[in-house]
Amino acid sequence: MSLPSTRASPAPLSVQEMHPNHPFNHYRTLCPADADHTQDLDFDFQGFISKFSSAYPRMGAAEKTEDELRTALGEGADPLEVLAGAKAYAVEQEGNKPRFILYSENWLKQKRGRQHVTKPKEPVDPKKIVEARAKTILEGIRYSLPGDGQ
Repeated sequence: MSLPSTRASPAPLSVQEMHPNHPFNHYRTLCPADADHTQDLDFDFQGFISKFSSAYPRMGAAEKTEDELRTALGEGADPLEVLAGAKAYAVEQEGNKPRFILYSENWLKQKRGRQHVTKPKEPVDPKKIVEARAKTILEGIRYSLPGDGQ
């Protein structure tokens, strides 16, 4: 069974290129496994190492740190979370003597950055918000706002 013809002509190439699913709009972000995520395939690892070493308070052996960073990222760690954890650890360790601060490779190996990652709160169902607001309206509860004159 064939589909009925719409008698529409194909869209001009310039219009086709604007479609979100067009390959031009996914330059180097497509997952070869067709997973439901996109990841920048042009990840600048050397730049990441540079940012990490600037943020972390006590760098250890460069080669070991690089290996541990590769391991962490290979296990699925988010580079932004690793950097945020390093910055948070640096703030936490301000004023401490260097001997009390972990070398970078040990900090990574022990996955200490995870304790600095905040977990997102459970999303709130917008329907529940509307229902709660409707309930307060039906009950006649008034909220005064600054400058409301009340």
